[in-house]
Amino acid sequence: MPKDPYPPLSLYTEYIGLRATSLGQTLIFLLAPLFASLPHADSLAGDLADGYAKNILTRGHRRKWLAAKYLAVFASGMAVFVIPFLVNLIVTSMFVPTVSPAVAPEHFSASRNTNPNAAFFISHPMIYIIIYIALGGVMIGLFCEVALAVSLAVHSRFTALLSPFILYMLSYVTCNLLGSFRLDPYHIIDPTQLTPTNPVMPIILPLALFLITFLPLMIIGGRRDVL
Repeated sequence: MPKDPYPPLSLYTEYIGLRATSLGQTLIFLLAPLFASLPHADSLAGDLADGYAKNILTRGHRRKWLAAKYLAVFASGMAVFVIPFLVNLIVTSMFVPTVSPAVAPEHFSASRNTNPNAAFFISHPMIYIIIYIALGGVMIGLFCEVALAVSLAVHSRFTALLSPFILYMLSYVTCNLLGSFRLDPYHIIDPTQLTPTNPVMPIILPLALFLITFLPLMIIGGRRDVL
């Protein structure tokens, strides 16, 4: 073992998003779709179940209303994910020194040498953190949109609310069983990159989530005889 195997205490070791070995960090990323769905993801199912949607649609354009729902669910879901990380980053920086990261042993944070993005993290750590916060916010916000697509088929607020989390956990378990960590959303949004992901997946996966949620909402939900 090296004489001093631990990296110095720093914002970049204590910020919750980079505490790779902590239970808190793991739970935050695992439960993110569930928490992010709470503010607004089940609103369409509720409007359809209690008949409120009919009152709205007699006064407005169906697809514009659905597009507004889509934007509101995305914005609220993204905010629920992003705001706690930004607050933790600010509060941590108030109490812990901002020591520049350096190459660390294998099991420590994003600066370990097996992380393909370690060089960028070491040279631009704050930009690295902001990029991953934004990426996680976009990804979780799009996962929340699954609730809208589910609401078209099942007018149950509880089912709609849980559907993003169920899909997220299903992909997590499947990728872990198959050893396909590079394709797993959980590992993609994790800034520590303990299991490096495919470099194109941060682009492909959000695009796929957008297509499989927005298109059904506009095509199926846009028909007069569905809602």
